[in-house]
Amino acid sequence: MLISVHDLNKTYQGNPVFKDLSMVFESNEISCLLGPSGCGKTTLLNLISGLIEADNGKIEGVDTQCISYLFQEPRLLPWKTVWENVEFVLKEKLDQEESQKLTESYIRLVGLWEYKDYYPNHLSGGMKQRVAIARAFAYPSDLLLMDEPFKGLDPKLKSDLIKAFLELWSKDQRTVVFVTHEIDEAIEIGQTIYILGQRPTSVKKRFNIGHIKDRKSLAPEIQVLRTEIHKEFNL
Repeated sequence: MLISVHDLNKTYQGNPVFKDLSMVFESNEISCLLGPSGCGKTTLLNLISGLIEADNGKIEGVDTQCISYLFQEPRLLPWKTVWENVEFVLKEKLDQEESQKLTESYIRLVGLWEYKDYYPNHLSGGMKQRVAIARAFAYPSDLLLMDEPFKGLDPKLKSDLIKAFLELWSKDQRTVVFVTHEIDEAIEIGQTIYILGQRPTSVKKRFNIGHIKDRKSLAPEIQVLRTEIHKEFNL
């Protein structure tokens, strides 16, 4: 089911964040929200998830969906191991055998099988985030919200995590709304990219790039796309 945002308005302390914001997130696609810091990207995720309420306007298509939210920080349970952090989101959804099978599968996919019995305080920042990604994907949700989950990571680690994320997504292709302020990250990950402006935030432009198969930086289509996005992003 697609998610539709209609004429959304939100104000904080008298300052408008959104004014008549409208957009659509297609089913089984990764939609990227690309915009400057402070434009309301995280606020929009919080509105979609129901953590906060809009002043007016509506968001359709989320009431019947199970939502998984991946934050900027891992938010792991410190008293649980890697295995336990992933498995605990499954216990009420699946029987024990299926839960254990899925937990193992996702931990292996993010390359942490040998660390399955480690506690978070014995993991690096990147490893913690890989656990968070595995947990978010293991949870049987219809919609995955991702708030700059690769922010602040070194380039090699970020590249590895994006690869792991895309591999996980390719297996079930659930609907994803992915927040970023990095153009190359949006191009590598998204099928659709929304360029957001400054507050009060509106959609400056929508790019549909799902048809582009070669996302390598030197591919001609990608170079043209990057130039167009830079132009819109910097206006």
